[in-house]
Amino acid sequence: MSLPLSIPPGATARRPVWTELPEPVRREIEAAAGAGVRDAETQGSGYTPGFASRLVLDDGRRVFVKAASSAHPWMIEAYQAEVDKARLLPPAVPAPRVIFERRGVAEDQDWLITGFECVAGRPPARPWREDEATRVIDAVAAMCRALTPPPAGTEWQGIDGELAPTEDYWATIVEQRLVPDSLLTVGPELTRHYLAEHPRTTLIHGDLRDDNVIVGDRVWVCDWNFPVLGPIWSDVLSLVISMHGDGLDADRLLRRSGLVDDADTAMINGFLAALLGYFAIAGRRPEVDNSPYLRRHQRWYAAATADWLLRRLGQSDSGSPNLAATPRL
Repeated sequence: MSLPLSIPPGATARRPVWTELPEPVRREIEAAAGAGVRDAETQGSGYTPGFASRLVLDDGRRVFVKAASSAHPWMIEAYQAEVDKARLLPPAVPAPRVIFERRGVAEDQDWLITGFECVAGRPPARPWREDEATRVIDAVAAMCRALTPPPAGTEWQGIDGELAPTEDYWATIVEQRLVPDSLLTVGPELTRHYLAEHPRTTLIHGDLRDDNVIVGDRVWVCDWNFPVLGPIWSDVLSLVISMHGDGLDADRLLRRSGLVDDADTAMINGFLAALLGYFAIAGRRPEVDNSPYLRRHQRWYAAATADWLLRRLGQSDSGSPNLAATPRL
């Protein structure tokens, strides 16, 4: 299967540019960075409204800066969580290091400003290419091994807390027949089994997609907002969903990681079912202002996840609903 990509890679978010930040915020960023800003390249990937830009400083250095105001309090929470968790990652994890963190007030709003190492490279090409896919899988597999067991420093939460609502989502999915008929019975069962039985061996990124990966001299994994505990193969599987949707051999790539064996089959199918439950419901929620592509992105992932799960179960999606289509509201 190859699903036509329905979103523009690298241009999915609506973010403020450097000149749109309040002057006190710009001054604070320059003070934290230790030099004036010569140039700014706003990053258009992702699905959130926070400031995110590669800044070139007057002295030639580069820094990646994220900033959010109390106009979006959930963004402040997310950026703060990213800084706090990134500082706990071991050196073997290919995550940009935190350089600075500042709090301030501008235009009667609270602001959080965070600075990270600006790593050279670009997101993987979409549709996925075989060579980049294998390179990224190898790097992420090594990262997962480095995060097993999880690093100390905080009480990490399990991924079951994030996915627990998906068990209830399946009631709506079954009632409205939002996924292929052959998954309406097995989907809830697989989800329940996964949530009850999955191991918590590894600290996983928890939201690993191509737009959180930078490919350069090495492969970097960015945006560690909410890492959680789960099976060691979780992040590889999350990435491979999009590779499957782009027409690559998902199961071969998953095996390439060296993190799975036959004993993991039920858990893998259960994780796919839980993710399908999330994407099937999320893709039909109202559109959001900060990205015109978020819901389309979620529907695309629902279609790719359902197709891969059907193939793993030896079933066909013939006559099933088009999960990638825009729903009638």
